[in-house]
Amino acid sequence: MNFTKMQGAGNDFIVIDNMDQSIELPAPLIEAMCRPHFGIGADGLILVEPSESCDVRMNYYNQDGSIAEMCGNGVRCLAKYAADAGIVDASKPFEVETRAGKIGVQVLESYRGVSTIRVSMGSVSFQTQDIPVISDKTTLLGEKITYKDRELTYGCASMGNPHMAVLVENVDSFPIEEVGPYFEKHPMFPNKCNISFAEVISHDSIAMDTWERGVGRTLACGTGTCATVAVLHRMGLVGNKVHACLSGGDLVIELDGSAVFMAGPAKVVFRGTYEMQVPNEEEALFAALRGL
Repeated sequence: MNFTKMQGAGNDFIVIDNMDQSIELPAPLIEAMCRPHFGIGADGLILVEPSESCDVRMNYYNQDGSIAEMCGNGVRCLAKYAADAGIVDASKPFEVETRAGKIGVQVLESYRGVSTIRVSMGSVSFQTQDIPVISDKTTLLGEKITYKDRELTYGCASMGNPHMAVLVENVDSFPIEEVGPYFEKHPMFPNKCNISFAEVISHDSIAMDTWERGVGRTLACGTGTCATVAVLHRMGLVGNKVHACLSGGDLVIELDGSAVFMAGPAKVVFRGTYEMQVPNEEEALFAALRGL
């Protein structure tokens, strides 16, 4: 099975062309392919597929094989793949179908293999029922929550998938590996949640890191960055155009009412072929990997 390894701001993906095929991948196989060191290694897997309503469809899976609504950095990688492969006309804007709805995309420029892509991420919602989050309140913005001896300020939003943005004084020293999984699986989030930790540097600049649902700590999260900027803007901490500094690179987020736009890089890392095992041997391999 041929694949392309791609990354957008350090968020890496296995991209498989499913335009003329009917590939269906079980969750254990996706998990094995995404597993670092033992597989190809990636934060998620994207099947590039035909769409009846848009120019191309993004069929996205998390690192653990679970189905996800969409991924902002993944959309940029899919867009570059589709443009490079001639699936779409990169000279004009085009639309990507996702489980979260239609996403408008435009390739701004390409230089030495790196494409800068602007994505219309759709509308942000702060309504607790849309996220979803269990609460008596209709929105959760600037709320307080306690983790052990820490009182944290947070806000929640949906970009088609659930997000919690937590304010921190220093993102580099904050124990994300400890706090992230705690809130990801918190009972207030029935579908689990992506948790972003943000340090406000100025009115137009933030530093942040994300613990992704079904993945763990990643170098970047596109929808997480969009949701975080929207939450901080609603709380009056940042403006409507923000430069976000992430571990894997930088993104620029713009807000226009409830509409959110994201611009950032996408790049091909390498291409290869994933060799399948004999079914019985593969089942044994999956069982062994899950037991590690």
